[in-house]
Amino acid sequence: MTTKLKIGQSLRIVHAALITHLDSFEKSTTNAFRYYFHEDLIGIHHFDLYLIEEGYEGALANSNLGSIKLRSLGSKLTEMVMEDSVWLNKEPNLVSDAWDIKAKVNVKKRKASYDRIQSTHQEVRDYIIEALKDDRLLNINESNSKDRRQQQAGLANMSMRVFISYAHEDIEFATKLYQQLKAIDGVSPWFDKESLLPGMKWRPAIKKAIRESDFFLALLSKKSTTKKGYVQTEMKEAFDIWDQFPEGKAYLIPIRLNECEPSYEKLREVQFQDFFPSWDRGFQKVLQVISSSAPASADLPLSKGYEYRCAIVDLDNGLANLPQVCQRLNSIQSFFHFSYPSVSFERLALREFGGNTNLYVPDLPESFYAQKALLNADLAVCLAKYLLAFDEEGETFYDYLSLPSDDDETFKFITTYGLYQAAKRAGCTFEKAVVYHILTQLLIHFASDLGFHTKVRGCIMDFCEEHSWMIKGMKRMRLCRSCAKGIENDDLKTAALAILADPLRV
Repeated sequence: MTTKLKIGQSLRIVHAALITHLDSFEKSTTNAFRYYFHEDLIGIHHFDLYLIEEGYEGALANSNLGSIKLRSLGSKLTEMVMEDSVWLNKEPNLVSDAWDIKAKVNVKKRKASYDRIQSTHQEVRDYIIEALKDDRLLNINESNSKDRRQQQAGLANMSMRVFISYAHEDIEFATKLYQQLKAIDGVSPWFDKESLLPGMKWRPAIKKAIRESDFFLALLSKKSTTKKGYVQTEMKEAFDIWDQFPEGKAYLIPIRLNECEPSYEKLREVQFQDFFPSWDRGFQKVLQVISSSAPASADLPLSKGYEYRCAIVDLDNGLANLPQVCQRLNSIQSFFHFSYPSVSFERLALREFGGNTNLYVPDLPESFYAQKALLNADLAVCLAKYLLAFDEEGETFYDYLSLPSDDDETFKFITTYGLYQAAKRAGCTFEKAVVYHILTQLLIHFASDLGFHTKVRGCIMDFCEEHSWMIKGMKRMRLCRSCAKGIENDDLKTAALAILADPLRV
């Protein structure tokens, strides 16, 4: 059977999403599942799917589970073709391998292998389609009755994710709304005072929760509409998500707690729900909207096996093995999912400082950061071959190895300048040296109590005023006792230690 679907996004976005979900499927099923990617001469992206089973190994051109192909139909349209394998249309393979004529085939074992291939083929097909729905890249009505039965069977285990946005002055109302929503089966509210993970910085956690929510409830009052602060940032994040929804699909629901006028023009395009003079009447109307959407999205998987998405963007290095690096990182830990999208980069921000060419981060144009939607990630780590420069308190600092952007904190910059030589002296691969610096920025961004320390301890968090100092840390690939203690979230610490321990030879 061949299934063709058209997706209203660029090939780059669909490719990154597919990598994300195939990696997640591999983690959630069995170590025997594998996939291989290649691009042919006419630009079609091939993902060949395998299940390691005796007698059904297949070949790169003939995978035993089938294949997924992506073909660009324009700048914002991609065709996805899901094809069955020839193995799926045959009887169980009861013939011994041609090279081993003395071997006896275990008929029962071969039939069991064949059944597993049939089952896993359908499972991965359904998983990919539902995951693309979850990303809001795909909006189709399944006609297959088996698919419908599986969706209906999963309703009992799924819940609608609802993000509650509020100003500090309205916390009493937010708490009441959270408690009411939490008491309802099938609704999973996210409220920062109750839902933030321990040991994690709240900004990235909130952005992730907004991105994964099915509904964004914006509590508006006379105080919140005139107040500046993070509640306005939450609203901007919600607007970005809202733009990805189809017309007529509810997502952002403004809730007025009293007579007030929103400061955002875009909010005036949406029907308000007043929680005054009757809170109960307003709550029931909001609940009606949430409940009416349940059949469309309650079948979506809540967990993909990772907490945060990290895009590694190669600006100008030409790193051909970046896909293999990402796949390896995804296979050894499950806190971060790494992808390797590309963005356009113009060298307008290059300057000379102290005899070296630096990427002067403050000069990067708004158009560079505007590509954030293409990354499908919580954080973007950009690899440049030039040293890095930035401004602080009216002074320019240059020749840095890594730094975040002041314009968008979700963009981090890493230089590969000098890393070949440093990696050689440290006895590690160049890829490991790059990941070493990426990990420092990840830990600083996500860990609630961690930063660089000026004392060189042979720790990944050493602040290296002299670039040669980093060789000591790259030899040891460890966290010092103080930094390890500073990572309060156990899942984050486990992922960091796994990345440090892996030799990363790809």
